Amino acid sequence: MSIFYAAMERVSENMHVVANEPSLALYRLQEHVRKALPFMVEKRGEFGQLHEQLQGRCYDADYAVRYHMKHSTSAFFYNLP
Repeated sequence: MSIFYAAMERVSENMHVVANEPSLALYRLQEHVRKALPFMVEKRGEFGQLHEQLQGRCYDADYAVRYHMKHSTSAFFYNLP
């Protein structure tokens, strides 16, 4: 039983060393980046387009508020039926 336990202890230790080897960690990191990068690039493009649309709508709303504030004191608006 102790021979089996010693053999399993060595296997476990070797697996731990191999699993924590820096080159293997860098390989796993590279593998993850290659899988995740295309999706992230696509979403970044979508966010850029949404940002442009939102910025345009904010400018439109700001213009409408300024127009209303400027012309709300005008006599023309008070004389409407």
